[in-house]
Amino acid sequence: MVCQRRREDLFIGKNIGFDIRLIDVNRTCKVTKGGQVVKYTAILVCGNYHGVVGYAKAKGPAVPIALQKAYEKCFQNLHHVERHEEHTIAHAIQTTYKKTKVYLWPAPLGRV
Repeated sequence: MVCQRRREDLFIGKNIGFDIRLIDVNRTCKVTKGGQVVKYTAILVCGNYHGVVGYAKAKGPAVPIALQKAYEKCFQNLHHVERHEEHTIAHAIQTTYKKTKVYLWPAPLGRV
């Protein structure tokens, strides 16, 4: 029950006003002389809909531990994004990092 309580505290916690989204959880298995070592990787993104965003990637021996580490790192890695007309970015952006392509488009005014 300790894990479940910690997980509830994790998402109800201190940073009210931020929306937190889990992007990916990945399971990796490394075979060693002593057996298999399993690790989990979690990627989280957070934002407050007022131009502040953060992201984090963390690893751990179990999913809740990886999520907790990513959650803590997410709020240490906050960035301010300039917004056009207080709701969107000014123009479309396309970039590539290694094999990942990221596309961002301006959005019309609407609900969050």
